[in-house]
Amino acid sequence: MTVGEDSVRGPDEARRGTTEGNGCRDLPPGAGQHADAWTARLLTFSAGAVNAWGFLSLGGVFTSVVTANSALTGVGLGGADPTLGALAAVAVLCYVLGAAAAAWAASHAPRGGRLGPVDFLLLELLLLWAVVGWWLAVHGDPSGWERTAMLGTVAAAMGCQNAGVRVALGARVPTAYLTGLLTGAVAEAVTAAWLNAHTRTGARLGP
Repeated sequence: MTVGEDSVRGPDEARRGTTEGNGCRDLPPGAGQHADAWTARLLTFSAGAVNAWGFLSLGGVFTSVVTANSALTGVGLGGADPTLGALAAVAVLCYVLGAAAAAWAASHAPRGGRLGPVDFLLLELLLLWAVVGWWLAVHGDPSGWERTAMLGTVAAAMGCQNAGVRVALGARVPTAYLTGLLTGAVAEAVTAAWLNAHTRTGARLGP
């Protein structure tokens, strides 16, 4: 193939040519999106577990549900439970800081490069294991300031996960809270069912 012919090839043809030249087979259509969807689901499962542990062990607030924590902050400002409100405010602030750090890291990736989901997940894993180690070191009975610090660290990890994976995968599906994921899953299921029914109807009617 000449240089002129190579220059007019589309991106899909160029990609196929590269993989064939390397002796690699192309992935089936949609394989990457399917893997990304399962990644998001598994991360959401882990975020649910972290939220449950945080709620039960770190003061009765959530580590990534900003809407609920904002309401609890309002409860604290109203004077009903200032301690709970302060913890919720810490969780919201640290979640925002974690998300901002992930977005900053993505925007400052080396020129021509791109941070992958593994980069963000490693940072999240480091933060979570630091909290696990701290929890074990105090035998599951942290003091007031230790509990607040653990809550902030875990909330930052959840913010890093949600923003980092969103940027790295180009995904619009949140992975650290369930409302958006449930909405997207329902919409996707209904759309897929309608498309399948429409396809079957068209096949029966024929040309």
